[in-house]
Amino acid sequence: MLCANLGPLRVWAWLLVAPTFLCTVVGLGGLSLVLPVTGDTVRPDWSVLFGAAAGLNAVFAGSVPWSRRWSARLLSWPYGMLLITCALTVGDLPVPMPAALGCAAAAVVCWALLLAGRRSAPSGGREANRCSGAAARVPG
Repeated sequence: MLCANLGPLRVWAWLLVAPTFLCTVVGLGGLSLVLPVTGDTVRPDWSVLFGAAAGLNAVFAGSVPWSRRWSARLLSWPYGMLLITCALTVGDLPVPMPAALGCAAAAVVCWALLLAGRRSAPSGGREANRCSGAAARVPG
């Protein structure tokens, strides 16, 4: 099982993981730190970014304490497929510099919301041991 470092997330915070990643990378590109900049536009490789966002979606879906077993399938698979579809269909879409800098501001807000959406870890039971490694230890 994959466990994220943010701890248990609420569903709405989990839905913010991919947009937070995308806004952070495009925003850093607007600051000319990580993406190629030509003139006044940023040229991200959208297929790589959306593919990475789909991977983050899969990793962080394991840290959501779903209320029903079917709710994980109902939300996580279509959301991941949407991200993969975007990775396959969005071509070379340049981002103007003001929009990229706006993404940087949106990334700050998304990070604040994402960190606010963490749940406190339960003090006992199976959920408490799920990501701590205690459940993975073999008595010996």
